[in-house]
Amino acid sequence: MLFIILAILAVALDQFVKYYTVALLADGGTASLIPGVVHLTYTKNTGVAFSFLSDVNVRWILVGVSAVCVIVLLIVILRSRLGGFGKFLLSMILGGAIGNLIDRAVNGYVVDMFAIDLKNFPVLNENFPVFNVADVLITCGAILFVIYYIIHSIRAGHKKRLAETEERHAEAAETVSVPAQAEAAAQPRQTKRFPAQADVPASDEEQTTFTVEDILREYEYEKLMDQPNGHEDDNGQS
Repeated sequence: MLFIILAILAVALDQFVKYYTVALLADGGTASLIPGVVHLTYTKNTGVAFSFLSDVNVRWILVGVSAVCVIVLLIVILRSRLGGFGKFLLSMILGGAIGNLIDRAVNGYVVDMFAIDLKNFPVLNENFPVFNVADVLITCGAILFVIYYIIHSIRAGHKKRLAETEERHAEAAETVSVPAQAEAAAQPRQTKRFPAQADVPASDEEQTTFTVEDILREYEYEKLMDQPNGHEDDNGQS
């Protein structure tokens, strides 16, 4: 919506300058705009931009072509994915096209007013045409849009190639990782085995611990060992 408003403002500027020129110079003559560079004059152009085809009666053809261009520009501005600067340039072109379309449909001609002081610019042809605000908007907007579109296309192509490269790398990495995962899944899972309780060596404290039965058996063994000595003493006394 913002770019449509910009186009409307461009149309308003174009129509205001045309109205001012007609009111100021309707009786002829010129008015200096930028001394030595540009001056204002009042010219009726029945052709296209910069007075081309002004000697041919193509009014309604130009009206039809201009109307189609306006519709196409509206669709592109509203539905395209162009960036803000690209749509701004298209708004300039749209505003200029509508401005000249209004003149052709209402008056049958377009009011031109800007004339270059050719004597100070010998590089220009002496027949360099008079032009208006709409012509400036259309010409500058079209040139800048072509440059913008070329740069935009180059950047979009670079981003697309970069995305494709990253996608191929991701697919290659996935292709390498799948066999590795399958091999890891095919290998038997190793579980940690804890040693049995019988295999665990006893500590020193456990090794020196005696039960009651052990003590009794030790006592009986010592008693048996002492009995022969007792018999020998008895025999000696007898």
